[in-house]
Formats: sequence, C-alpha cells, structure tokens
Amino acid sequence: MSSANDDFTRTAWHPQSWMNDIRSFIGDMAITQVCFVGAHDAASYGVRREAPYGADAPEFLLGDTIFAPLSRFLFRRVCTAWSRCQGMSVRAQLDHGVRYLDLRVATNPEDLSKLYTLHQQISVPLADVLEDVKSFLRDPFSRNEFLVLDFQHMYFAVDSEWQAKFFQELDRLSDFFIPAAVSLTTPLEMLWRASSEKRIFLVMGRREGETIYPEARFRSKCMVSRWVDKFSLRELLQALTKLLQDELKHPRTGVPSKLCVTQAVCTPRRGNWFASLFSRITRAYASIFQTANGVNSSLFEWYYLLNAYGILDGTKVVIPSGINTHRNIIMVDFVDVGSCRIMDGTVETNAVGMCVYLNILRAELLYEGSLAAPSLQED
Repeated sequence: MSSANDDFTRTAWHPQSWMNDIRSFIGDMAITQVCFVGAHDAASYGVRREAPYGADAPEFLLGDTIFAPLSRFLFRRVCTAWSRCQGMSVRAQLDHGVRYLDLRVATNPEDLSKLYTLHQQISVPLADVLEDVKSFLRDPFSRNEFLVLDFQHMYFAVDSEWQAKFFQELDRLSDFFIPAAVSLTTPLEMLWRASSEKRIFLVMGRREGETIYPEARFRSKCMVSRWVDKFSLRELLQALTKLLQDELKHPRTGVPSKLCVTQAVCTPRRGNWFASLFSRITRAYASIFQTANGVNSSLFEWYYLLNAYGILDGTKVVIPSGINTHRNIIMVDFVDVGSCRIMDGTVETNAVGMCVYLNILRAELLYEGSLAAPSLQED
C-alpha cells in the first residue's frame, strides 16, 4: 500500500479530468472494475417549491381523494426538501468528478413542448442535462473522461410520440455513445485508442424486447443496482453489507461483465416527511441535504475500508476478482458533501479523491492476480 501512497502523492490529477490523469493506472481495467462516484437523481438540483408533482411522487399527493388537495398544500415545501438530491448542475457535478448520472425523464403537465427530468417534482428540461454532458465532453480538458448515463425511469409509453422525442433529444450526444455491442469488459485503454470521441455508456431501464435507442444497453442486462430501501445509516450499512456477504457465497473470477451501483442513499419514509414538518422541535432530518450531510462521510469510510483493506462488518474478507459488488460505482445524494480519510488516516479527501486513490491502489494488483481486464497487446 505504501507504493500506492507514493503514486497518489506524486500523481497530479484534477477532478474534471481525473480518469485521463490516472490513465496509466486504470488503462488495463474495464469500466466495471473502476471505482467512481455516481449522482443519485443527478438532475433534481432544479426542483423548486412551485414545480408540478411528477409521476413518481407519493400516492397521497397524486390521488383525487378529498384529502389530496390539502396534502399537496401542506407538504409542498416538505416534498421539495425530500426531492432535491443534488445541489449542483450536471456540468458542475461532472467537473467535480462524478462519472455516473442517475436520470429520470417525464412530461411536464405545464409545458408539453419538451421532456423534463424529475424526482417527485418536475426539475429541469432534459435538453439542459444533455447539453451539460455535451459541453463537458467537448471541453478539451475533459474530452477523455468516460461517463455512464443511466436512464433508470422513463415515464412515458414505449413507442409513443414522447419516446420518439426522447430519442431525438439523445441524438445530440450520438457522437459520444459507445456502441452497445462493445463489451463492458473491454480495457479502457482500448476504448481510448479506438476513438477520440466515444466516451458514454448509455443505459436504459426498459424491458428486454422493448424498443430502445440504438446505442443503448438494457439496464437489466448490463447493470446490477440494488435498492435496499433503508433510511437509518445503521440499517443501510447492514443491508449493503449483506448484499456482498450473499455474493461471497458464490465466488466468481475474471472481469465482471456488468456495472455495479452501490446505492449509498437513505430512503425517507412518510414518517420522515411528517417529522420534518416539526423538525425544529424534533431535530429530525428535514431534507435530503441534511440527511446526506449526516451520513455521507460514514458511507465513504465504509466503502474505503472495504476496498482498501477488505474490511466488511469488522471482518477481513477476500473478494474474488469476478465480484464487483460495492467495488465499482458508489452513488450518493449531494455528491459534494462528506469526506473520507485515506492513506492510514493521513489525508482527508472527498469521495472523488477517495476513488482516485482506490483505483491507484487497485492498479498494484493488476499483474499480481486476475483483477485486470484482458491485457493489451503492445507492439
């Protein structure tokens, strides 16, 4: 580990270009083997109190019962506080070092001219998000960064006019999509060499057999992303730990063929919404921001101890190369909140810095075991 410490200290990297900056370390890895930060509901930064409720809002706010209008009136402020999962624009998130974007798309009842992003309430137009991604990859400083765009939920019918509009929106990024036929086990160096533009892995949450964008991958076939649906930090960590413990019962070797998202997010209950109405009295978390501020550092520490030392639930474990559960994408709310101490506690950094260090550390194992993707054939 001392070698990784030295390499991390000597390597100049910037959040906007960190993948390219540590290319010599991660070039032999597949995207499924790289540690990187993901933004939960990446486009929810634009949710405002007056925004319409979305298709994924709680049922008690969407119903047509006699209590629904009162609920919408009472809980509008609360809903906004529990809907906004990020505070930065998508471009700012990417500049910060985020490389996975969790996105949900729907129509806006107040503007049927375009598609919007949402999380319980309507947020910003989809076009704004895609233009942020495009500007990031057009920037000479960050043109070599790989991204995963995960359209987890699309609240419109397959083969509808809205899906056609969705595909038209995606066309603005068509130059950047990595063909779906390219295996996720391909070493990044091969992808860098193969094209100067293809940098986006596009994922769509449609059922197999349904129509998807030509360059998209079916989510169920290319990604593992388990939602454990817990609010307390203790229960969340217990549930995440159990996911890996279950995986270790069925060891696999080789290069993981699917992306793996660790959903390191606390999911509020209706009771949390009610409690937040009286947060000044109860001192309960009153928003996703407050929750993230209270738990993110602990989640980063858990992820770091697992990936740096193999510590899981206080016990040393050996993780076979074919398992990337909690060893790939760590998805969080408010990606810029929280910190982690690395290098035996001597350096404090954020989630992106933690992942950069873990990738350098993992590179030490590339030729010592079976962690590496198929080796590149040098001339």
